[in-house]
Amino acid sequence: MSSPINRNITPIQIDNNVVTPESNLNSDELWLKMSQYAEQTQKQLAELEASHERMKILTALMDKIVKNLQEGNAQLRKASEETNKRLNLVFEEQHHSKR
Repeated sequence: MSSPINRNITPIQIDNNVVTPESNLNSDELWLKMSQYAEQTQKQLAELEASHERMKILTALMDKIVKNLQEGNAQLRKASEETNKRLNLVFEEQHHSKR
């Protein structure tokens, strides 16, 4: 007597082919499908790992950009403060010279 089919098994999609418990594949066909699935999964994993590496590089670049922007902002703020001090001195000198 054969065992009942487990309906809780998730179908496996390999390219456009879906393998389910109801597919009635013989062992060679099933082995081929599983090999294709394993190959496809390995390829997807490699793509995911490459994508992760690219994201790490992009994150490092963005961190450098943010740091450079913060440093540039601090330099601009300092230059602005110095310019304001000089303008105030010039204004005060002109104001005193008019008296």
